[in-house]
Amino acid sequence: MINNELFCQTMRQLASGVAVITAESDGQLHAMTATSFTSVSAEPPLALVCVKRGSNTDQLVAKAGRIGISLLCESQRKISNRYAWKNPDRDRFDDLDTRRCPGGALVFNNCAAVMEAVVTESYEAGDHTLYIVQIDYASVDEEIRPLLYWKGNYAGLEMPEASPRMAAGGAS
Repeated sequence: MINNELFCQTMRQLASGVAVITAESDGQLHAMTATSFTSVSAEPPLALVCVKRGSNTDQLVAKAGRIGISLLCESQRKISNRYAWKNPDRDRFDDLDTRRCPGGALVFNNCAAVMEAVVTESYEAGDHTLYIVQIDYASVDEEIRPLLYWKGNYAGLEMPEASPRMAAGGAS
């Protein structure tokens, strides 16, 4: 088995989108920045989010059973930073542009995409809880470029010209 330092160094090579996960229960609203969010299945629409076991977010997601997911855009680095670290503003939302999804979950406006999901399963794995969530609502703005995270830094996305295969109708 490799050591923790090598594992973290290796995983920093994987560029990922940046999501903010929100959960609310008994009037307590909490958010966390996550790069460990990915699709699991298209039918039914399932996704996976990994949360530090025992954290405030973990406790609220387990209790609430419903989450909001905001896939941030390039201009939303400040939102990502606010919810990535424990700081006094982490539980503040009144100064940000937000809205409620049909089921009540809070998401941020002007994102590349937002979703609302219900927790269907959870598993303990190492120091994290893995939540499988079913997506009940989604809204996408295909004109907005997503915020990416790579090697401990934010990055943008440059769109290459379409390859001949993609221009002809997609990959096979």
